[in-house]
Amino acid sequence: REREREREREMHPTLSLYRQIVSAAKRFPSKNRSKVLAEIRHEFRRNATLGPDEAGPKIQLAHDSLRQLRAYVDLDYKASSWNIKLHQQPMPVPDRRRE
Repeated sequence: REREREREREMHPTLSLYRQIVSAAKRFPSKNRSKVLAEIRHEFRRNATLGPDEAGPKIQLAHDSLRQLRAYVDLDYKASSWNIKLHQQPMPVPDRRRE
């Protein structure tokens, strides 16, 4: 199974990234989890036809977002203290004119 995942990452890196983000978002500790998942799906679908030059910054943002999701998902909730370092402005304001 692990070999299949590795091969998928090599052949379809954006699809693999999408699946990793959705998986992490499903475990995101928030009452707004369903809205987060819907927004992720919407953004990936909306940007599916972008060319490599346009997609590059968005893919980098997706990697950054995945790191931040994992920071919350992987917390030890039984620990007495937590330490998470996040970007000041991790998510740019979406350009609603394109929708």
